[in-house]
Amino acid sequence: MPQRDQQVAATWADTGKVHLWDLSSHIRALDQPGTIIPESAKKPIYTIESHGRCEGFAMDWSETVPGRLLTGDLNGKIYMTTLNCATGAVTPDRVPFVGHQSSIEDLQWSPSEKGVFASCSADQTVRIWDIRSKKRAGLEAKVHNSDVNVISWNKYVLFFLCLFRLFSIVSIFSLLKDIRVFAITDFLYLYFMGGKK
Repeated sequence: MPQRDQQVAATWADTGKVHLWDLSSHIRALDQPGTIIPESAKKPIYTIESHGRCEGFAMDWSETVPGRLLTGDLNGKIYMTTLNCATGAVTPDRVPFVGHQSSIEDLQWSPSEKGVFASCSADQTVRIWDIRSKKRAGLEAKVHNSDVNVISWNKYVLFFLCLFRLFSIVSIFSLLKDIRVFAITDFLYLYFMGGKK
């Protein structure tokens, strides 16, 4: 988790399970040589089984809501799980966010909106979701003719997402007024020329 006071990590297994680990004992052992890590710390504190046997690799912890985790699988399903940091209770959401037609490649929580996240997929789309609506993304755009592999939400210009696609192509995805995708060279040209091309 990105919060400095929490030492919890998540890992995908090829069985489709996502394991949550408390790393506090391991971190303490790094600070205090000779510390023995208890056996209980060598097992997950919780295992998310929402994905069944479908594996995946997309996941993201929220920076605005501690304990909120998104996971996306190869069947195009996205699940949200919430870890209560005070009690340790875990609430998996059994109803997925659906809409992608292929594997979820990456997930990113909005750096400013608590209930908004972005997803990208091998179905060539980027989608912006409101967690109150699981059956349909709020915004959807086909941004390329092949997989969209990685997205990164700009933490300074909140309406920009950076997209990384096959063949090392980088694009900027703007959420202003209409959905626009600029190749990085076009974006830099527009930026340095004051928006005129």
